[in-house]
Amino acid sequence: MAYQPYCKPIAAVVTSPTYYDDFALEDKILPDQRVDSESWLLSYIDVFLLIIAFLIIMLLKSTDQTSAAEQPLVNDPTPLATPLTTPLATPQTTPQTAHDPAPQALTETLRGLSADHRITVASNDRHISVRLDNTLMFDSSKAVIKPEGKQAILALVPTLKALNKPLVIEGHTDNTPINTSLYPSNWELSAARANSVLHYLSSQGVPKSLLSTANYADTRPLAPNNSQTNRSMNRRVNLLILIEGASGNSDFKL
Repeated sequence: MAYQPYCKPIAAVVTSPTYYDDFALEDKILPDQRVDSESWLLSYIDVFLLIIAFLIIMLLKSTDQTSAAEQPLVNDPTPLATPLTTPLATPQTTPQTAHDPAPQALTETLRGLSADHRITVASNDRHISVRLDNTLMFDSSKAVIKPEGKQAILALVPTLKALNKPLVIEGHTDNTPINTSLYPSNWELSAARANSVLHYLSSQGVPKSLLSTANYADTRPLAPNNSQTNRSMNRRVNLLILIEGASGNSDFKL
C-alpha cells in the first residue's frame, strides 16, 4: 500500500455580503429598475391639498348663502304690511280744493263784465268778495241804486242762487263828513246803501234767510283818504259770500 500523505480538508468559507457589497449591488442595478422609496409621499401630499382646497370652497359657498339669506332682513326696513296699508289711505281734500267751483262760477258770471274796472272779485278758502265801486252803484250822498248797478247785480243773481251761501252786504264810505236829514253821518249812509242792495237781491229771488248787512262807514278804507281817487275807491259795496263761517271785513283778509 502506497503511502499517501495526510491532507487536512479545507472547509468552505461562506462569507455574507458586507456593507460595501450593498453599494456594489446598487451599482449593478440598472437605472430603470430602481424604485424610489419616497415617491408615495408626493401622491399623498397632492390628495391632502385637494381635500383642503375642497373644504375651503365649501366653506366659502356656505358663508355666501348665509349672507344672501340674511340680507333682505337687514337692508329692507319696509314692513310687509306697507303695500296693504297704502291703498287704504284716503286722500284729504283741502278747503281751497273743495271750494274751487265757487270762485270759478263767479268768474264765469263776471266774464261779461270783466271790461268794467268797477267790479272786482277776490276769494280765499273762507269767502268770496265781489266789490262794487260807488261810481257804479250810487250817486254822491245817495242810497238809491243806479240802473247800471242793478244790471251788475242782476248778472250775479243766478250764481248767488246756485251757490246758496250766506251773503253779507257791506256798506263803506270815505271820510268826507255828511249831515243831512236822511243821513246824519256816514254810518247811516253806509247802512242805507247796504240795505238798498239787500232789498234788491231779495226782490230778485235770493232767499232772505241768506242775506244780512254790515255797515262800516269810513272805518275800513282800502286806501288812505288823502286824494279824490282814493276816496272814490273807498266808497263801495261788498258782497261777501261766506263759504266756511267767515265773517268780518273782507278787504283785510283777501
